[in-house]
Amino acid sequence: MKRNELTHRLMDDDTRSRAEIAAALATYMYVITRVNAPDGATVAQIIDSVDSGEDRVKRAAAYLAFRAAALKHRREMMGLRLCLQSRLMNGVLSGARAAVFAQGEHVYVAYRGTDDLEWTDNGMGMFERSTRLQRLAVMYFDVAVQRLGLDESCLITVCGHSKGGNKAQFVMLDSDSAGLIDSCWSFDGQGFSPEAIEYYKDKLGKEYRRRRARMFSVCGENDYVNPLGNRIIPASKTYYLETPRATLESFLSNHIVENLWVKGEEGFTGSLNTESGCGDLCRFSGRLSRSIMALPVDERQNVAMTVTRIIENMDGERVSGNDRSSGDAVRALISAIPGALMSLFLSVEGRRLAVGYADIFTKSKKRDDSDEGFWRRAAKRLKNAALHVLLTLASIILAVPTAAVWIYSALRRKFSRKRNRDI
Repeated sequence: MKRNELTHRLMDDDTRSRAEIAAALATYMYVITRVNAPDGATVAQIIDSVDSGEDRVKRAAAYLAFRAAALKHRREMMGLRLCLQSRLMNGVLSGARAAVFAQGEHVYVAYRGTDDLEWTDNGMGMFERSTRLQRLAVMYFDVAVQRLGLDESCLITVCGHSKGGNKAQFVMLDSDSAGLIDSCWSFDGQGFSPEAIEYYKDKLGKEYRRRRARMFSVCGENDYVNPLGNRIIPASKTYYLETPRATLESFLSNHIVENLWVKGEEGFTGSLNTESGCGDLCRFSGRLSRSIMALPVDERQNVAMTVTRIIENMDGERVSGNDRSSGDAVRALISAIPGALMSLFLSVEGRRLAVGYADIFTKSKKRDDSDEGFWRRAAKRLKNAALHVLLTLASIILAVPTAAVWIYSALRRKFSRKRNRDI
């Protein structure tokens, strides 16, 4: 058994097949506008059209991963017919970034991941009961049910990657037609605010548990987005995959959809990577998220909106009109610092990450121990041991200011509540 036994779960053949088909359609959503296929086209026709054309999309990693999976699952996928593309719809639904794939009784509703100007909506999902794009995803699904005449005879799957996975989960929670859904597949999709979860627990009652039982989460071992917010997908339905092409040096690569797929010397194979455990970066992100989600809602809002602004800039997307003031940013940092420092220095995964990045910053050569001599291996281990000692000392030194910041924040909240009561 590998490290992280509790999160190392294996899919049976049927679960893996279903996951690969859903993941392929979620992957296609990243190139849907570049492929520009018309409603009514089958997957086979889409692939033939792209392969025979000169457009660069046929060299895009997302398309190649989708194509390989379609060829592997030829019987289940090649006849799927693309329809009801939101980009071709009029009105507000054009922004849903969704599409339906249908063949016989099998129907897949796929949502795209975060696009330009959507990170603000992601941040709002950490402190609001629902967001505009989540509600739009539900509206799209309900319209699809009505226009396509979907009923109990259909085997309906909702799926998506990242923000798309979060939308698929929300459809399961909020849609009045969610009872028709056979399964929900969220790939690297984030969770929800405490307020949202409490609301749907009260609203749905016992139905809340039944809907969760039809939800699956598949994540890269070091994906840092899926731990954000509070999870609703059961741990027993959560799988982690090895992502050998995602590295610490290229931080954002740990959340790219194509890294979920096996890529050999001749290209993508159409199979998802081998199951693994939850990696250090994923665990660190989860610890940090839990510390933020435990904050009062006003402080959580400042932190979430400040962090999403930072991610927008890191991700290279167009930045939204997020009008957070510098004061909000300072207050957000004050709220987040204690949890961030404790997650980094006082947790095993945080220390491993720090050591890993220290290796990168010192430009250490990455070699397999078997290729090195005894003294080189001994020197590397001594260096890592020294880094751990330094991190321990740093954590002790930082414990005092961390505690001071935490006490300051607690006192500020206490006196703020007292003033509100006096008023």
